[in-house]
Amino acid sequence: MVITGLFIGAGCVFRPSDPLLLECGFPYLILPPLMAALRYGFGYGIASALPIAGAAWVWVARTDALPANTVHLALGSLTTLLLAGQFADVWRRRWDASSSAIHYSQKRLDEFSPRYYALQASHDRLEQKLAGTTQSLRTGVETIRKSLVLEFDEANIAATGRRILDLFSTFCSVQVATVLEVKNGEEILWPAAAHLGTGVAIAPDDPMVDTAFRSRKMLSVQDGTLDRADLRDQRADILAVVPIMDSYDSLWALLVVQEMPFIAFHQDNLTLMTILGGYIGDQLTGAIEQVKAVDASEADFRLQLRHSLRDLVRHQLPVSLVRVDVDGTLADPRVIDMVSRSHRGLDVLYSTKNRTGDRVLAVLLPLTEAMGTEAYCARIEAMIRQRVGKSLGEAGVRFEALQLSGADTVDDIVESLRRSKVEHVESPPLAAPVPA
Repeated sequence: MVITGLFIGAGCVFRPSDPLLLECGFPYLILPPLMAALRYGFGYGIASALPIAGAAWVWVARTDALPANTVHLALGSLTTLLLAGQFADVWRRRWDASSSAIHYSQKRLDEFSPRYYALQASHDRLEQKLAGTTQSLRTGVETIRKSLVLEFDEANIAATGRRILDLFSTFCSVQVATVLEVKNGEEILWPAAAHLGTGVAIAPDDPMVDTAFRSRKMLSVQDGTLDRADLRDQRADILAVVPIMDSYDSLWALLVVQEMPFIAFHQDNLTLMTILGGYIGDQLTGAIEQVKAVDASEADFRLQLRHSLRDLVRHQLPVSLVRVDVDGTLADPRVIDMVSRSHRGLDVLYSTKNRTGDRVLAVLLPLTEAMGTEAYCARIEAMIRQRVGKSLGEAGVRFEALQLSGADTVDDIVESLRRSKVEHVESPPLAAPVPA
């Protein structure tokens, strides 16, 4: 309206005889309505043209003069305003649709951004946690049993030192370490048997190594023992000393850890290193015992059972035993084979006979609580029913699950297996676990 009024006023000032500029070669008064229609739409263009139409009506009424092309000029101007207004309206609808889409996208972005940064922070913390978290104990022990299968002539630290370091590097994030061989559990042999990475040379009279050797226990800079004056100077060179010791407390070697990631240096990881050191010691001892033993299977079962009981007492790691009594007159050979093949990688299977001559299978389940033992037995029973089509009683077998305690001994457990008798019971239930 203001622009339209300015145009009309300018015409009255500069061309009093033709204030509407109708006699000019170009219809200048169409510009204000055209700009309004292009900018705001058809309605605004018509509103801007109404003052011009009113002024023209007043001018014609006063002067009674109407140029010949006025009607065509008015119709052409109206058509131009209509086209410009329609274009503006279409453009504005598209603008509004785009603005709504952008507003919705911005709203979603505002909602997503905090979640993204929270997820990113959580991912960073997860990466740090994974870097400081070692692999599971079960995985570590299974790997030791598979990768550290030794012959009699390999049952020494000189032959296996590097393999031992590789295991600790994989499962405990050890970066720089040294293996010191111990002769007959009484003397540390120098120089070191194997090295991982490049670290500071270990002195033969190192007080931290000497303390761990005499105590037969894992020692680290987190230990309160290091407050003693004679150990304070060793903190920069040695982080921990881990004994490689079997279930008979025979010391094979010392693992001296000099470097590892800070986030991996925590008590859980140190405990894992101690447990793995015990399993490595048993692998070394087992390679020798199996050669000397009359029954290699029983020797291995006794060694693993002894180790599991020791871990139960020292580290509160659960251990279970499943005893399977087999009736020689009813037993289906497929069932016995099924039980023999169904134990897990960490489990130990031992076969013997009781005093009546019937077969007894014992499955040692390390790191397994009562619930896991019951699930194992239920899985075997379901497998027998599915594949053989018989209940346990019909198949001539009887399961008994036992949760071992610190009061149990290896000799008592082995002797109890030989005293067991088959009871002909139709689908007998599992025995209640003995509380640890």
